[in-house]
Amino acid sequence: EFRDDARYNDEIELFTPILEGAGIIYIVDASKPFAPEYELEMQLLSFTGQPSMALLNHIGDEDYSGEWKSVLNHYFKMVRTYNPMKAKIDDHIEVLEAIAQLNEDWTPIIKESIKAFQEYHKSNIQKSADIITQYIIDTLSYQLKKPQGTISQEDLKAQYQDRLREFESQMQTKLEQIFNHTTLQKEMQNLELSTMDMFSDESISLFGLSQKDAILMGAGSGAVTGAALDVLTV
Repeated sequence: EFRDDARYNDEIELFTPILEGAGIIYIVDASKPFAPEYELEMQLLSFTGQPSMALLNHIGDEDYSGEWKSVLNHYFKMVRTYNPMKAKIDDHIEVLEAIAQLNEDWTPIIKESIKAFQEYHKSNIQKSADIITQYIIDTLSYQLKKPQGTISQEDLKAQYQDRLREFESQMQTKLEQIFNHTTLQKEMQNLELSTMDMFSDESISLFGLSQKDAILMGAGSGAVTGAALDVLTV
């Protein structure tokens, strides 16, 4: 009756797929208090009779989960706590498995989705490992050579360290692309190379190495700081 009524565009877009057989995932911000108007939405959705699930998300620091759950349990077949910003792969899979329980007909499709998601995650981890490995190789094997007398030792050291920071920045960008975090807003400090080297007490403590282990590792791998010293003494 109201399909072409512009006043109800949002309602029509919401209810049309539900009436055609789609399930309902109702997401609330549990860091905000429950309000009575939300219950009206829940009642309308419950009238459709479609499989439904409520997810409690936490956008802020406050927690009003108790208020929400007491109402959500009346209108939804399943209520779960889920924060997509902090969820790990197991958390994602648990939500997918819960959705599969809403309707038996969905189970085969959801299982295929879970398998594809796990393969996708495994592929991303492998790609990330490859990128990090290449970063280590590039960093440890990098050499900077300049004719003697054309540049000061401090300038040579600064150029060398800037190049290492470029390697790190490029690695981070590639990792962000893999996980679709290209629009991520972040604040990071530059890689500090002047106050700590492979043989300092800080490095040994950080990597859990003994002095002997550090010496052997530096000798065997051509450690960054060792390479830097070689450059500076050429």
